[in-house]
Amino acid sequence: MSLTQFKVLTFDVVGTLIDFERGMLDYLRQAVPGSDVSDSAFLAAYREARKRPGTLAYPDDLVPVWHLIAPQLGLPDTEALAQGFRDSVAHWPAFPDSVAALQRLKRRFRLVTMTNAQRWALVHFSRTLGDPFDLLISADEALCEKPDPRYFAYARGCYQTLWGFGQGDNLHVAQSQYHDIGVSKRLGITTCWIERRHGQKDSGGTIESAHTVPDHHFHGMTALADAVEAEAQRCAAAEAPEVSGQAPAVSRAGGITVLRQSAQLGGLVDEGSPLRPIGEPVCALSGHEVSLAGAEGHATGLWACTPGRFERQLAQAEVMHILAGRCTFTPTGGQPLDIRAGDTLFFPAHTTGVWDVQDTLRKVYVVMPQG
Repeated sequence: MSLTQFKVLTFDVVGTLIDFERGMLDYLRQAVPGSDVSDSAFLAAYREARKRPGTLAYPDDLVPVWHLIAPQLGLPDTEALAQGFRDSVAHWPAFPDSVAALQRLKRRFRLVTMTNAQRWALVHFSRTLGDPFDLLISADEALCEKPDPRYFAYARGCYQTLWGFGQGDNLHVAQSQYHDIGVSKRLGITTCWIERRHGQKDSGGTIESAHTVPDHHFHGMTALADAVEAEAQRCAAAEAPEVSGQAPAVSRAGGITVLRQSAQLGGLVDEGSPLRPIGEPVCALSGHEVSLAGAEGHATGLWACTPGRFERQLAQAEVMHILAGRCTFTPTGGQPLDIRAGDTLFFPAHTTGVWDVQDTLRKVYVVMPQG
């Protein structure tokens, strides 16, 4: 099943992107430095406490959880320690691969959170992750927690309203079999299991569940990003026929210029990089300009751009037809536009914004003289 076909990645956050087990254990060692409670014993007690009926909203529920497990484990049980346990979520770390992988995936997909945490906690988590998300959804907005199917329906309604995407455009990425993978599969949502506890003996702080075979399975976020990029490269190579020669095949007759098979031509002229790149990788630009008699003041030809992000600052009006590739353009103050091969765009003069090229873009363009 293809990974590059999707438009929206929805993410479980706690346990998939944020290492809540490490965060809780760090708090334990800092708050009760003399404790001899093992990591596995603490996580097991936490897991059992989270199974009880009548839990509070998360992470407010960490206050009563501390009061339940502290006496069991021989830990001091004070209100300050219980409240500190709850407040420690602001300092829970990301998994080492989360931030970089999310930045790579953001070049191709809309990223949406689906967390059982409250909004205030999600704000902290998002900041820890570098604020990569296009939409933040917490249990406060969904008014329920996974594995409740209503959460998934709410998220679908959000991305469908915002961007016009349906359930078939969504890949749900999560660590928890209990909260995410099982229910997603039952609902017909394509699933990607990030098995964070691969090779470890139990489920740690996550509630146990019957195993559901996911559609995609990786042991970390880097592996997911690698798989997406490798698939995109294979698709691009399969779609591009071999082209002989080092320069565009150009023919002219009666003043007419013909660029043959312009969507696949090699040998375009190196034009460097954008004046205002944003982050890495920096796009590489190339093109072939065509001189058109009677159109003095206009600029026209072929233009290509490798993946990356940059600011558009062209003052003139422009018409372009996309021959190959995929990207988004976010006009200043506006909503992102998804653009792909076959689309034709008409840019008014002084249109500014951000290009985000996911697959190498090639276009025919006509830039009008400035009025």
